[in-house]
Amino acid sequence: MSAELPSPEVRATIIERLSELIIAIEAHPAWNPENPHRGLFHVWDFVSRSRYIMTELDHIRDGEPVQYPEQIRQQSGLSTGPAAAAESFADVCGRAVTVNELVSTPRLLTMMGLPQVDYGSDVTSKSQAVVEVVNQARASVKEMPSKEYGERIWRKEGKHGEEEDVVIDSVAPLPGDVLTRVAQIRLA
Repeated sequence: MSAELPSPEVRATIIERLSELIIAIEAHPAWNPENPHRGLFHVWDFVSRSRYIMTELDHIRDGEPVQYPEQIRQQSGLSTGPAAAAESFADVCGRAVTVNELVSTPRLLTMMGLPQVDYGSDVTSKSQAVVEVVNQARASVKEMPSKEYGERIWRKEGKHGEEEDVVIDSVAPLPGDVLTRVAQIRLA
């Protein structure tokens, strides 16, 4: 696994896109801060944690304490250093793909026991923007760890009822992570 992170400018752009997605979710008509729609809240929480992880990458890399260490799990067991920071960045990449799949295929929420919601075009476009900037960042970093973990392939129903294979070139899915649960359900 490469211990390289994207440039600070690229990381700032990812944080900005994640922030825009959070704002779009909070602007959704079904979002009520006192009692948000469970499906919206789940995605909001997932995106918010992804944003938080991005803000702590420098601290992780430099061995400095992070504000909420329990919010940043490391599959490798490393909690600090360049490799741990790269693993955390890889986790955010996987999370971006997961969120985009949840937003573009709301019935996946049902598979996780959550109610479906129509996210609307604003949330959907902001989610896609996150994936695009993450893909650009991954392309700028050599040897992202996706090959180490392999591909997760599952089928989803297309817009016209036909099924299509979806390859999620996942990066370091964590135990209990949405991507892991969805992949287990779909591959079982």
